[in-house]
Amino acid sequence: MKKSTKNILLLIIVILSLIIGIQAGLIFLKYCNYKDSLELEVEEIMKNMPHTVKAVVIKVNEETLDAMRIEEAPKGLLNVKFADEGNIGFKQGQEILINYRGGTIISSPSKITKTDKIEILKEKSDIEIPEQYLKYCYSSKDNVKVTINEFTNESLELTIVDTNEWPYEYSSEYSILKKEHLQNPVDENQMQKTIAVYTYKEIKKIPNISIEDTVENKAYNLPNITENENYIVKGWKFNFSKIYGKLETGNYEFSLKSKSLLITIDFRIDERGKVKYGAPSIET
Repeated sequence: MKKSTKNILLLIIVILSLIIGIQAGLIFLKYCNYKDSLELEVEEIMKNMPHTVKAVVIKVNEETLDAMRIEEAPKGLLNVKFADEGNIGFKQGQEILINYRGGTIISSPSKITKTDKIEILKEKSDIEIPEQYLKYCYSSKDNVKVTINEFTNESLELTIVDTNEWPYEYSSEYSILKKEHLQNPVDENQMQKTIAVYTYKEIKKIPNISIEDTVENKAYNLPNITENENYIVKGWKFNFSKIYGKLETGNYEFSLKSKSLLITIDFRIDERGKVKYGAPSIET
């Protein structure tokens, strides 16, 4: 075979290979586009897939209601946006059927925002609402007031007034933590910098003394509280020097932890033994 003929055949093979490669590439791109399109369609379908769930109404809000899921696990709390028809007369204890699209938004509580319809199945459900859910929905730290009556370097006396419809549970268990300053070297742009880092560490207790032996219950005659007002009032004096000893000069935190609330007070003892303190902080 002549050399020119071989060159022509080689050229034909190269051209055919290029054509096949281009065709394969186009087919692959078409497949990828189809796959992406299919995934988008499936995602859109999932977003709008209809669901139903039975629940019991706990609290009716301005644009939503809080409810307890009763037919699926986990039987947790739901915050459900009203359907277009709005509030059709919802009230606590009703058994309802929620028709919605898509899934629930993972939060605490879980949220349903794409509500199509909420049907009232029973005016009074046979299922009782647990007290813990009622407290979660009806209690707010904004309705809790902590007043410091006296604060020395040996003791703290305070009052707690809780005006919630479902008051929090309280405990007289407390701790004193000291603010410690740590040096944390950080390598930044090949230069050593020192950043101030603080931590709180509980002070060592005196052995063989219990917290209960350092707490006194106090009764207070508070103004503006009538017999019809169901207020919860707690008053304690915490003689912390009995269990922690004399506190040296420094910055501290008083921590009172209950089942659902954490009350903290930052304070400082100066060189003369005088106490300066900040406003009580309440966290749920």
